[in-house]
Amino acid sequence: MNDSIVTLEASGFIRLLTREPELEYIFRHALMQDAAYASLVKQDRRHLHALIGHSLERDRPNQLDELAPLLAHHFDLAGDDQRALHYYTRAGESAAHKYANGEAVLHLTRALEISKRAALTTDGSSLRALFLQRGQAQEYGGQYTAALANYVEMEQLARTRGDSAMELAGLMARATIYSTGNVAHDGAQALTLSQQALAFAHETGDRAAEAKILWNLMLLYIFGNRDVRQAVAYGEQSLALARALNWREQTALVLNDLYMAYFSAGNLSHARAALEEAGALLRAQNVLPPIADNCARTALVYYCLGDFDAALRAATEGEQLSLASQNIWQVVNNRQLEAFVRYERGEYQQVIRTMEQIIPLGEQVGYVLAVGFAAQMVWTYTELGALAHARAWLAQTEAKAGLFAQLLPWLTAAHARLCVRAGELNDAVALARTAREHFPAMRQGLSVVVQAWTAVLLADIEVALAQTDYTHAIQAADELLENLRTLGVMPYVADALLLKATALLALQNLNEAEQLLREAKDVAQRIGTRRVLWRIHDAMYNVAIQRGDREEASEWRKRARDELTYIVAQIGDAELQQSFLDLPEVRALREEC
Repeated sequence: MNDSIVTLEASGFIRLLTREPELEYIFRHALMQDAAYASLVKQDRRHLHALIGHSLERDRPNQLDELAPLLAHHFDLAGDDQRALHYYTRAGESAAHKYANGEAVLHLTRALEISKRAALTTDGSSLRALFLQRGQAQEYGGQYTAALANYVEMEQLARTRGDSAMELAGLMARATIYSTGNVAHDGAQALTLSQQALAFAHETGDRAAEAKILWNLMLLYIFGNRDVRQAVAYGEQSLALARALNWREQTALVLNDLYMAYFSAGNLSHARAALEEAGALLRAQNVLPPIADNCARTALVYYCLGDFDAALRAATEGEQLSLASQNIWQVVNNRQLEAFVRYERGEYQQVIRTMEQIIPLGEQVGYVLAVGFAAQMVWTYTELGALAHARAWLAQTEAKAGLFAQLLPWLTAAHARLCVRAGELNDAVALARTAREHFPAMRQGLSVVVQAWTAVLLADIEVALAQTDYTHAIQAADELLENLRTLGVMPYVADALLLKATALLALQNLNEAEQLLREAKDVAQRIGTRRVLWRIHDAMYNVAIQRGDREEASEWRKRARDELTYIVAQIGDAELQQSFLDLPEVRALREEC
């Protein structure tokens, strides 16, 4: 051991931290470290930092990604701008891949500062890439205002450098933010910027940029409540350009989003085909986050088609890929689909457990649907009769700032349902009306978020039934059925049929009610929506009783109890089981005929 080390340790300045995998010492107090560092002249400090950086590069060549932040720091203080820029960029990219967005922004910001100061990028391509990477990290972190400022700075710098490609890239990036579903969505701004960018691309003959702008316009027409047919047209034009340019990466990205336009247009077969082709292209590129995203979207399409097994397979694959790349965003994206499938199957314990895990993760990475997950928790707890839990989730979610405004009607609808169950009918009516006002915008701009817009109409129907306004309940149920069938979406069809039948039973229209209930039963059994089967069977029992057929009534009562037994077993938690068993309709079902 070096005599100086022995002396310093004996004098109490340093202490041994670890012997393995190699000797490592630390100062006993940070003030000692500061004093020792301050005693060095500037040139010696720079030399020491350079020596440490070069030593780490030489001795740990297989750990450079892991050590990138430390190497960047040392080479920065050593005045080696080239190496500092390289490692800050590398550290930023590594953090971004893990969705450590705040860390990524810090590293990329320092890379940009060095790059601009030292004029290390001559053609602008690296500088452009840094701005875009920082902006993407800010967007993923939910910092849309900062991301917009980043792109404005990018455009301004591009104009001073005469770099039209970089200026156009910044313009398009701003248009994308304004086009898509986030808190900064601004359709008018998106259209203006996209038109400017398209003119710019035509002027410069940049066909690749034109493909991206058309992609932006597709997203604008999807999320901006505009003409869905035009969204499809823009998407297909963008796709044709990407194919003509043999631009496989962009082709995959357009296909991965084009599915939303096809979905909104009611063409699930085209949506599935677009995702299958996108998945094949992405797998050939072997970049895990986009593949995981494709899995989540594919899982959604299968879920909507009522193929829950296929949806779970896709979501499970996506989650595994996300965990392998430490991509929290995509873990949340895929696990939400698992939760919604479990909900359809009546597996409440797993739904609650999954949502409790992904909601904080979603908030951590700025996942905009996190407020929707909280709405689903309010909805689920209300369904189980656990109103205190439902109110706790409602209060917790409403108190948080920065919610995605377009999804708030989902939460409002869940609140209305809670008020119905609590007997607070006046509040329920007002809340359902508020949520209902947003239905057209949600249905068009958020068609793929099926749970959101269906919740609005389901709450409207339940409130109407509670008011004994059976005519409105039937109309709202018909509206829900029409929307589900137009899109080809199977989940919630059984709910709509059951609720409409409930209204018809109240009006003594037994024949039509029975027909709807049998259809609801067939749909629920075919796709595996077990959560609603006991209610359907119980309603069929009431039909048989009203017809005076006690033998058939007894058979329906037995089926309802069997399904109820299954549901209670899936709840798991004893307190929640009891709250569910205490529901009046459940108590009535458990009584003898």
